[in-house]
Amino acid sequence: YIERITNQQFKGTFLEFLPHFFDGVYLEFYGTGNFAFFGLHLWYLLVLLAFSLLLLPIYSKIKVSQRFNLTHYLLLPLILLIVAVFVEIVNLGGWGLPYYLVIYLFGYIYFSQESFKTFYRKKGMLIGLVTLVTSVLYIFWFINGMPKNGTLLSLCFAYLKVVNSWNWILFIFYLGDKYLATAKRGLSYLSQASMPFYVIHQPVIVFIAFYLYQLSWNIPGKLLCISMGSFGIIMFLYHFVIQRISILRVLFGLKGNSKKVKENHTFTGITK
Repeated sequence: YIERITNQQFKGTFLEFLPHFFDGVYLEFYGTGNFAFFGLHLWYLLVLLAFSLLLLPIYSKIKVSQRFNLTHYLLLPLILLIVAVFVEIVNLGGWGLPYYLVIYLFGYIYFSQESFKTFYRKKGMLIGLVTLVTSVLYIFWFINGMPKNGTLLSLCFAYLKVVNSWNWILFIFYLGDKYLATAKRGLSYLSQASMPFYVIHQPVIVFIAFYLYQLSWNIPGKLLCISMGSFGIIMFLYHFVIQRISILRVLFGLKGNSKKVKENHTFTGITK
């Protein structure tokens, strides 16, 4: 509804818009369809389910004898580059579906190997440095205008983007292994909150931003308000609504009953 009225594609109240919700399928921004069968930002959950079902028959047939090492670290981005540039199908979230499929497959093949964990533990600072440098270069290049498709510069830009994406994944694993792999106070609570947080974050952010963008505030002020406001609303909805109602727990992918979860969350001082 917000997208439609923002882009002058509909005039009227939200209640007046509801009867039009099933008018056509929503497949792209600024399109004419309204029904987003994949749930807008929830497309990624649908894609993960599809990938799991697609690759399930071949999982048991995949055998990896080589240990993950520096060669894999350097060569795998080249494979991702080929897929990103030449096999782009249905671009979602900045990448084509084949790119996500290959990343998903890499995850199954390598990320459970002890040699992979050993590599990012030893090379964590190097990976972090590469992540930082490529992020700065990518943002600077993006802001100043991306090169035209089909040129050598566009290939260089795509490679930079792939290397940045690849290193971010590894660096996140490094940080998670270092700081989140042991039982800590609050970690169980935050882990449970992750899926509900993901599911409701976009509608909350869009709702707040819709009213803020019309104001004459400066950008930093709007950013701070959106960040703090959306985080507060999301965590409020999770803590006081979602995790306490059984049917909502099921719908948001939470395990266990709400009473047991409350007993485990005494660190907050709220549910004692």
